[in-house]
Amino acid sequence: DRNGNSRAVLSVSGDGSPVLALSDGDGTTRVALALSADGSPGLDLYDRHGKLRAWLTVLADGAPGLVLYDGDGKTRAALTIAEDGSPGLALYDQAGRVAASIP
Repeated sequence: DRNGNSRAVLSVSGDGSPVLALSDGDGTTRVALALSADGSPGLDLYDRHGKLRAWLTVLADGAPGLVLYDGDGKTRAALTIAEDGSPGLALYDQAGRVAASIP
């Protein structure tokens, strides 16, 4: 940026996967876009403290998924679509146990 701070970083992880990370004015990563080794894309969204709060992906088998995390980084909700097209929703308690799920 105009102050000489890096706001975007394009890198390659150890397994050869590309990663693009975008940071806010304070240098905190807020968004990361990556392709895993199997070609699955992933979008990570971070809060202003740099904690992962949401992950959106399409797995190698074509199944999409969305995972939401609380402020402590624990999974609290997951939304998926199975290969047959049926949706799935899981809600987790603070201990990481499934509290409710559909189906």
